[in-house]
Amino acid sequence: MSKVHAINTVCKHRLANELFYVDIGPRLLSTETVVSATVTSGDEQLTIGTPAVLTSPTTVINHENESITIEADTGISVNLSGGTIGEQMLEVVFVKDTGSTDAVDCKLTIPGHSIYLKRGSKQDVLFPSVLAVSMSDVIMGIKDSAGRSMLKVTGTINSSTDLTFSITASESMKFIEGEHAYDVFELASYVASTGAYTDSNLILRGTAMVKPLYARLENT
Repeated sequence: MSKVHAINTVCKHRLANELFYVDIGPRLLSTETVVSATVTSGDEQLTIGTPAVLTSPTTVINHENESITIEADTGISVNLSGGTIGEQMLEVVFVKDTGSTDAVDCKLTIPGHSIYLKRGSKQDVLFPSVLAVSMSDVIMGIKDSAGRSMLKVTGTINSSTDLTFSITASESMKFIEGEHAYDVFELASYVASTGAYTDSNLILRGTAMVKPLYARLENT
């Protein structure tokens, strides 16, 4: 169990389906309570359940592994599942018993993957599958800090459990030393006449730390 509020960061695994808590008490006067709340995010891959007001004192463990108690009617619980790897903000809008409305922003971090790439040699990069059922292709791209592409490769959907991207020796030589970024997109409905897909979703993202002999991809 984790506490979420405006100054905290909650770390959630992409596959986790968990109940999280928002302590709204610091935003309330001593005589005020919360009667309802909504939680929204710009991440289309994140499923947010219906928030529930905590009607009795609730003891939870926060992100610093400390035991805290959220007093009755001063916090909410909400279920989170799925989500895109990276950092995002959750907007928590709540209504007080006085009839007024307020909000807090909560940072949610979903860690990425750490892999190594050998420069100048053929290699396969393996990711766990996070595809939507209807998606048909996957593409991985690596860009430098200026947004210039160093690599774009189409992957293979092996099964429901993993994705493979094969990088040739010549492609791996395009990496340059420094800090870069990688993204993996799932694509669907390719239209031959336009050479484009009609649907795409970002499913993986990380930071690429490239050294002379290898590139290390680390989660953001």
